Amino acid sequence: MKEFLIYKSLKIFAINVGVFMVLVIIAEVIFGNWVFGPKFGFLNIPRNAKYYYNVDGLYDNGGRPIIYRRDHLGLRGNYDDLTKIDILTIGGSTTNQLYIDERETWQHHLKTTFSASGRNVTIVNAGVDGQSTRGHVAIFDRWLAQIKGLKVKYVLAYVGVNDIHVEYAELGDQMQSNEQLRRIRHFILNNSSLYNLFRTIRGYYRAKSAKLIHGAKPRKIVKWIEVQPFNTRVAYPFEYAQRLKDYKYRLQKLIKRIRRFGSTPIIVTQHASVYRIRDKKVYFPMNASKQEKQWSYQLVRSFNNMSMHVCKSYKAICIDLARDLVFHPDDYYDHVHNTPNGTYKIAQYLYIQLKTLFQ
Repeated sequence: MKEFLIYKSLKIFAINVGVFMVLVIIAEVIFGNWVFGPKFGFLNIPRNAKYYYNVDGLYDNGGRPIIYRRDHLGLRGNYDDLTKIDILTIGGSTTNQLYIDERETWQHHLKTTFSASGRNVTIVNAGVDGQSTRGHVAIFDRWLAQIKGLKVKYVLAYVGVNDIHVEYAELGDQMQSNEQLRRIRHFILNNSSLYNLFRTIRGYYRAKSAKLIHGAKPRKIVKWIEVQPFNTRVAYPFEYAQRLKDYKYRLQKLIKRIRRFGSTPIIVTQHASVYRIRDKKVYFPMNASKQEKQWSYQLVRSFNNMSMHVCKSYKAICIDLARDLVFHPDDYYDHVHNTPNGTYKIAQYLYIQLKTLFQ
């Protein structure tokens, strides 16, 4: 009798487990991306992602967690029709803005500014952390071309900074791990609906205790020295001549690829926060560290000049943000990434430059 009860209990347990597994499989097939989703699950681009981050370690956000979302296609931003995207932004982490809330990205501010002027402009963010122009070219074949029906009027490339030290961008440019197990893991995580639910819940609770460091916090500078007037005339460092030449080739390739995608390219230059601009003069830290010297105004401006040279040569839309816009210390939370103050300034500047395209 005892053995019969044990057998019966095990049988009931096995049936329940079996039913549960069948329901899990049905749920994954219906709500996951295994069958009907796009075929780029091996890429390390989050899909169906909703993350909560406490960013007070980076900038003052009043203790409120920010929300970071990527949809089922890996895109940030709202849109109604994939065939009617006005602007698609590409770039590295300064475009992606991992630690900026959905309502505070420069793309969102730009969209709302257009809306306030009576124009509905759809802006979608396809930025990928750590990418250089090498990766920006690759995303068209590996990712964007796989999105059925995607049609974009303008592709805005916010570029330059990651190309200065392009060797650090290798992983971001590949968009997938060199390790087979990691690629399989990304495939599972990007396709599983149940894991997506789990990480959303987990992210909310983790946000309460998260301590984030996106980049090195700028050290407190005791003394700044004037290095040159704030203009575009710089002599590029000789040791970066080959890097600039390689960047020129990659940017040419990117502009051509954007056009083959059926879009008009917009090239936008970038600043770094290591130098300061006051009264139309550029200042740099006295006794700058080796890392800080890698972001000198002379070096950043050299790459920006190359961006504008290539852009004009290929008759793309050229926006020299780094020439026209001056940031302040509270516009950054590290050497290159903007706070919400900075993203708002970027949006207002870009609106002025782009508004004639949507009249």
